[in-house]
Amino acid sequence: MIKAFIFDFDGLIIDTEFSSYKTWLSIYNKYDVELPMSEWIKCVGGSNDRFDPIAYLKSKTNAILNEKQLREEQFKTHKYLSETMPLLPGVEEYFYFAKHNNIKLAVATSSSYKWVSLHLQKKKLLSLFDLIITADDVHQVKPAPDLFLKVKGAFGLKDFEGIVFEDSAHGIEAASLAKLYSVAVPNTITKYSNFEKANLKLDSLASITPKQLLQQFNNHQ
Repeated sequence: MIKAFIFDFDGLIIDTEFSSYKTWLSIYNKYDVELPMSEWIKCVGGSNDRFDPIAYLKSKTNAILNEKQLREEQFKTHKYLSETMPLLPGVEEYFYFAKHNNIKLAVATSSSYKWVSLHLQKKKLLSLFDLIITADDVHQVKPAPDLFLKVKGAFGLKDFEGIVFEDSAHGIEAASLAKLYSVAVPNTITKYSNFEKANLKLDSLASITPKQLLQQFNNHQ
């Protein structure tokens, strides 16, 4: 029986993946440098160590870069844009379904608690979650399974008693390693990623009701 819904944050609850890419793209344009999606996607849903936009920009231009200033500029704009974004379709219905049906609700994200709580608080959603596990709580983020294993331990879940909702291939990989079911919901940034390890792939969470989805997975067990 499914006992928990576990949500990624960036790109799944709010499309902050797009605002992050958009703001870096704007900076790159000032230097007439391209930011290939094939490079950017390396860090989506996982560690920023997999792709450093400043290091890549430095490798493509002879200009002298003020790294601190560029990072501050990008973050300020990214934060502003993401705060103005709506929730992605269907996610709120899943949150309230979980609360009304005795299903534990968690966020497990490679971002920081400060970042996630800021947005959830502004959307008046923070109090809905039983647990929020972030990069602050583990040694390795996705595609390592550590974030999801933390959730399993905290909730006392056995294998495949939780459903992970993810927009990135790194997140789906982590869910598989943690022995949890996974639902891939790609966004504009991740839509060309490989989701073959996902148990289900949806264009949007609005395309299936929580009750219908739950029936599919409970029948699968």
